[in-house]
Amino acid sequence: MHSSMFLVFSLLFSSPVSKLLLLQFRVHKNKTLLERAKSKAQGLQSGQEVFIMAEMGDNSGGDKQVFLSIDETPIYFREDWNTGIGGGLWSTGLAIAKYFEHHYSDVSDNLNRLAEMKRKRGENDGISAIELGSGNGFLSACLLALAQTTSLSLKNVVVTDMEDHLILMEKTIRTNPHVWDELIVTKEGSSSTYHGSPSNRKERPASSVTVAEYKWGVDDFNQK
Repeated sequence: MHSSMFLVFSLLFSSPVSKLLLLQFRVHKNKTLLERAKSKAQGLQSGQEVFIMAEMGDNSGGDKQVFLSIDETPIYFREDWNTGIGGGLWSTGLAIAKYFEHHYSDVSDNLNRLAEMKRKRGENDGISAIELGSGNGFLSACLLALAQTTSLSLKNVVVTDMEDHLILMEKTIRTNPHVWDELIVTKEGSSSTYHGSPSNRKERPASSVTVAEYKWGVDDFNQK
């Protein structure tokens, strides 16, 4: 599980988009502010950070808004800062999502190489991923969309954060039923199961998603 995540991040840090990872800002609907932020990123040295706080667009209207698409598969997403600091989309999350959007084939190819290595070791369960401190579930939805539109064998995705973010994570994943087959939401000692409706599925294992609380400092995930 950890190997798959390290592989994704190694792709990010070897690309020009890594400069954006030094920024900590919320995306503003005003493109001028975003361009200023990008300009500042160009001059940053390793380890430096700049904080630019700005609201992201208009939060009025319905929940089904296409935030971005991965190979024509839409991702519906809305921030909810009332949830807490994890309810918004920070620049790191945007950078990874944009990398998925523009390099989905490269990410899929690299993760499939990892899956092939596992098969050679007799492990035929595909790729699994866990998102720690997800906040809003957006990046997990992007990874699931990437799997839907490629041949990636993404079998399990676990989306975690503290209890106060569970509602938003569940909302984001359930707003995108076209990118998963089964969703299990665990909270308050019980679980609920939902079935998705993936429309662009290629030949691959079904994708199962779990949304659950993770209590930091607890070694056994089952003790959460």
